[in-house]
Amino acid sequence: MRTMITLLFFVFSSQWSLAQLMEKYVASPSRCETSWTGSAAFSSYQLTGSIPINSGQVIIKDEWIQACVIEFNVKGIEHEEKDLVDHLKSEDFFAVNDYPFALFEFTEPCEIIDGKVMAIGELTIRDHINSEQFYVAIEFIGEQMICTFSCTVNRVEYGINHNSPSLFKHLKDDAIADEFTLQSKLFFQLAE
Repeated sequence: MRTMITLLFFVFSSQWSLAQLMEKYVASPSRCETSWTGSAAFSSYQLTGSIPINSGQVIIKDEWIQACVIEFNVKGIEHEEKDLVDHLKSEDFFAVNDYPFALFEFTEPCEIIDGKVMAIGELTIRDHINSEQFYVAIEFIGEQMICTFSCTVNRVEYGINHNSPSLFKHLKDDAIADEFTLQSKLFFQLAE
C-alpha cells in the first residue's frame, strides 16, 4: 500500500511539474497588427491593407514552441478603397461569406534560438491547406510575448485564381501577381 501511495505521489508530482513547465500565451487581437500587400504582375503598382486576427494561442516549453494556432478574420479585411475591399471579399478572391477565417497552425515543435524561430506549419485559406514556413522574431517583455514576421503566400495554391498570370497567359495590365505578402506584429499575454 505504501508503495502504491508513493507511486501515485510520484506520478501526480511529475504531471504537476510538467504542467508548470508549459506556458500558454493567448493573443490580444485588438493590439495585433497584420497588413497585406498585393501587386500588379507586370508593373511596380502595389496596394496595402489590413486584416485582423480573431484569436491566437501559443504553447511554450523549454524554449520550444510546442503548438501555435492563429486565426485570421478574412471577413474583416480592410483598405481605403471600398470597391477593392468588396472585390477582395467576393468569389474572385477570398469568398468571405463561405470562408470567413484563415488559419495558420504549427505542424511540429520549433526551437526559439536567439530570439527567432522557424515557423513550420499549415495555412488554410478557402479550405485549401498548404505547408508554409517563415522566420518569426520573438520578444518577451514581462508576461507579454511579441511575435513579428513577414511571409509571402502564393494565392493560386489556395484557389484564388483571378487574373493570375501563371494561369491566364494573355493577361497584361490586368494581371495580378500570384504572390502577396503578410506582415504581422502579434501581441500575446501569458495566461493564468
